[in-house]
Amino acid sequence: MNLDRFNALLSDSIEIEFIRFDYDVEKAAKVVDDSPLSNEYGDMLRKGYGSPFNDYIIDA
Repeated sequence: MNLDRFNALLSDSIEIEFIRFDYDVEKAAKVVDDSPLSNEYGDMLRKGYGSPFNDYIIDA
């Protein structure tokens, strides 16, 4: 992500690029499971979607 500090208030001052790459999903999920992070994050990697914050979304 790049932010042009001179034009931070302009709509085109932020550039975001998503880069896809191959990786061992189960190996990455296992590292997350073995860390202090919630196991939900490892499950999100395995499923390819999800958010542990869904319970906190408030409908307006």
